[in-house]
Amino acid sequence: MYKFIEITYDNALDDYIDKLLEKAEIERYSKIPSIHTKWSEELRHLNNSTWPGLDLMVIVILENKKAVEFCDYLKKLKKEVDIEFRAVVMPVEEII
Repeated sequence: MYKFIEITYDNALDDYIDKLLEKAEIERYSKIPSIHTKWSEELRHLNNSTWPGLDLMVIVILENKKAVEFCDYLKKLKKEVDIEFRAVVMPVEEII
């Protein structure tokens, strides 16, 4: 079985996420380099003069054991940094 993991994060965390991917030996992933995100009413990255900044997204599909390991890395990072990011983990029904 596999897990689909989608990580949305502030540009300031890009090096951290890249290092986690390397540490977890994840070679296959998709990175979307600029997305607009509304984290809350007070925090938005919409790349305009009112709400400057952009976020990124990384998507990985991993076998369950590897997914648990990678999520542990993400949980540790969440405790270490004071920058908002979110990871969503979903089961994969089928890979074609």
